[in-house]
Amino acid sequence: MSEIKQGEHVFIAGRTGCGKSELAQIYLSGKENVICLDTKGTENWLRIPDVAIFERLEDLMNFGIGKAIYRPRWEELNQEYYNSFFEWIYKRGNTDVWVDEITSICPNANTIPDFYKGCLTRGRTLGISIWSLTQRPKDIPLVVMSEAKHFYIFDLNMESDRKRIMEIVSAPELKLLPSKVFEPFAFWYYNFSMDIPVIGKINI
Repeated sequence: MSEIKQGEHVFIAGRTGCGKSELAQIYLSGKENVICLDTKGTENWLRIPDVAIFERLEDLMNFGIGKAIYRPRWEELNQEYYNSFFEWIYKRGNTDVWVDEITSICPNANTIPDFYKGCLTRGRTLGISIWSLTQRPKDIPLVVMSEAKHFYIFDLNMESDRKRIMEIVSAPELKLLPSKVFEPFAFWYYNFSMDIPVIGKINI
């Protein structure tokens, strides 16, 4: 599989419990400057101890280099704060951002915070890599996928979700559930320099 360079975006999709977060952790544990946007309040850096956790965006904005989780308090679970978060990332630059669930911040396919979109479309020159994870690709803005360089597709039980991905990635292999064809926690990997996707697997 290809090296993921700084400024390249990653899209990871799959049903609950398939291994999306574990895969993100495996890659991002080796990165120096990572912020996780954890709108569900469930993510932890199991591989890295003592990661800073912030519930207030204003406190996060004073964070320096390292790994941190932004777990918004109830009052900050809204579009205004999501956009302010990505504005901070946009101005900060040189950061890997792990978006735990796209549908939490993009409630439908036509809604995306302006600075999230800005980080996706201009991230390469800013040194920003966005790692966008979701269970339901059908409901997200296409720009999240169209700006991605790397795709990791686990099991998606809904045919509509698989079809949504194939609007960007023309690979008939994605019609197949990787765990059914191969083994549990398998996924399809694809980037636009490849002719066909390849299979991968993580150990959980």
